Amino acid sequence: VALSTPAAAQLPAALAARVDSIVQAELVAKGATSVSLAISRADGQLHLRTWGLADIDASRRADTLTTYPLASM
Repeated sequence: VALSTPAAAQLPAALAARVDSIVQAELVAKGATSVSLAISRADGQLHLRTWGLADIDASRRADTLTTYPLASM
């Protein structure tokens, strides 16, 4: 018996592109070094993305495991 799982929910491509554009613009406008964003709903994660550098001196990119201080906006 083969079991299948439903396809993971995700944002429509056009909406994901719009989110990307907004976050990139805010990253530049606010002078932030990095941003991590997760969009989810009850049935799962829709979008997970990072932008920028977690460590500027080492030129290490932010990733989904990058941690940030609480309320660091």
